Amino acid sequence: MLENPLEVVEWGLDKHYLSDLDAYGIPIVPTYFVEPKATDAIGELKDFFDRYPRSREFVVKPSVGAYSRDVLRFTRDQLWDEEKHVAALHRLGAVALIQPYLGSIEVLGETDLIFFNGSFSHAIRKGALLDADGTVNAPTANFRQSRMPGDDEIALATDALIATGKIVSEISELLYARVDLVKDDAGNPILLEMEISEPLLSLPFCEGSADRFAQAISERFKAYQRLELISV
Repeated sequence: MLENPLEVVEWGLDKHYLSDLDAYGIPIVPTYFVEPKATDAIGELKDFFDRYPRSREFVVKPSVGAYSRDVLRFTRDQLWDEEKHVAALHRLGAVALIQPYLGSIEVLGETDLIFFNGSFSHAIRKGALLDADGTVNAPTANFRQSRMPGDDEIALATDALIATGKIVSEISELLYARVDLVKDDAGNPILLEMEISEPLLSLPFCEGSADRFAQAISERFKAYQRLELISV
């Protein structure tokens, strides 16, 4: 049984959803997509650099992916290397996504907030996975630890989930969702990505989280039982 609606899952598989959330007013990490049909990838990369002159590093990755696969970090003067990576992604049939690499990630990491049935359950701090030398670290246990997010982070994550329901379908709440946030240069939380299609919920790192997830599933089944009784 698929608990999160299929149309929401499909929407959440491709990071083009960031554009939808941005248009809805959710603050996101600045994101630009270089489509495979692009005839001047170098020109598009330079244009993106010009929009963010204070950013010294950038990340290039596919719009559909997982576990940091094909995600690389570049400096501003590695334009041709970035173009090569974009071309490699295009040859695979992927859309390339480019974002500034935010310095706060080196100090604060990212904050992943997990929700069950629309309510905040727990959060972790995920350490920086992309090293300056090009190393891409797997998101193993040593990069994650429990963290209590700020009220502003919980509010933003909640707004992002509400926006998802408005954009994709009129849903009241998702069984599970993960909202990944980072801090911008001013210290404000912004959305890096959302995971509503894969249940990597960091349960081992937060006491009581597995019980809360089990309770959320139980509440779902009880709701189905009530509906069946009403229909009868």
